[in-house]
Amino acid sequence: MENITNSAILLSLIGIVVGIIFTLLFSYIKNKNSDKKAENIIEAARKTAEKKKREGILETKEEIYKLKVEYDKEVKERKQEIEREKERITGREEKLDRRDESLQSRENTLLEKEQKILDRQSEIQKREAKVEEELKKQL
Repeated sequence: MENITNSAILLSLIGIVVGIIFTLLFSYIKNKNSDKKAENIIEAARKTAEKKKREGILETKEEIYKLKVEYDKEVKERKQEIEREKERITGREEKLDRRDESLQSRENTLLEKEQKILDRQSEIQKREAKVEEELKKQL
């Protein structure tokens, strides 16, 4: 009986040791699985972050492109507006130049006519003076 008791104690101790070993082994395996899961989660998070980063860069590039296109369009419109203003101003300047030339021509024509009138007046006065002299001589 002592032998059975010793065997029972020994078997109990072996059972406890085997239980402890199995518990430790399961803990170790569980930790390994947890570490693997953590690594998988970290890797998935890293991939997601990279994807978000690429998407963000792409969106930023698209926005920059849109802004550049819009800016180029505004610059083109402003250049066209400036060109129209230049053409309008040039047209006005040409019109004013033609008007100035016309007025200069009129002024020159009027000055010539005035000179002719003055010349005729002078000639008439000379003739009147001659006529008066001849009348005085005759009288």
